[in-house]
Amino acid sequence: MLAPTLPLPAAPSDGHLGPIRPAHVSNDALANKPQEREGLAAAPVATHTRTIGIIDPPPDIRVIIDKTVAFVAKNGPEV
Repeated sequence: MLAPTLPLPAAPSDGHLGPIRPAHVSNDALANKPQEREGLAAAPVATHTRTIGIIDPPPDIRVIIDKTVAFVAKNGPEV
């Protein structure tokens, strides 16, 4: 059984979604931006301290993965 989907709010009618997040800014835009804080040290970022292993997919997805692997092994990565 699938988990219920969460409804998302509609986008504003003017199309403005708020400030652009750093992850959505292209490298070119970052290169052209003046460096305002060149002398300051980078802020620490929280990361995982535990190693996360391989997560096995559910059995129904595993069947699809196995069939895809067999197809690619037989026909090559580009058909």
